[in-house]
Amino acid sequence: MTSDDGNDSPSQADGSELIVRSQDGRLQAEFVWQADRYAHRLLLDGVPLATSIEGDASDPWPPSPPLQQLSLEVIRSGSDAPAQPIVLGVGAAGRGHWSVSAGNDPDRPDALLFDLACRRNEPAAFLGSSYAFSPAPGERTLLIEPLEQSELQPDNDVADAVRIVAAKTAQPTVRWRYRVTPVR
Repeated sequence: MTSDDGNDSPSQADGSELIVRSQDGRLQAEFVWQADRYAHRLLLDGVPLATSIEGDASDPWPPSPPLQQLSLEVIRSGSDAPAQPIVLGVGAAGRGHWSVSAGNDPDRPDALLFDLACRRNEPAAFLGSSYAFSPAPGERTLLIEPLEQSELQPDNDVADAVRIVAAKTAQPTVRWRYRVTPVR
């Protein structure tokens, strides 16, 4: 992974933007401050293809986690594994507290992994992540693959959008994970 200035390190533009890239550098998640939280978009070869659908301060259970604090950390998964940049974040809305980690997939050089959770004190109307897709020039498209404890659904409120929904559980902490890859 290289930053926008050509260094072999994760990039943070001006304190309000964080970028993490797949190992092959083609896919990136760009987190940008928007109103009262970070939104993010997914880009393939520099072309924006999907944008997180965000709520506002009045949403107790927003369409995507309300991330108010993010940091870019370099984490090593094992003693001989290479260090990998990971975006870590937290946020709160209503009666829930969210967390996220987003970074490249050590097993798939073309992929990004998202791992999210929400700790809540009451049943939630919705827990998950939502994306609106942009018209893609040529054949550039993305695959969002739900992993354990997650399911992919169409977003019936927004055209060309999907939701990655957390599995229903009575537990106070709910987790969902997904992988984003280019469609070959």
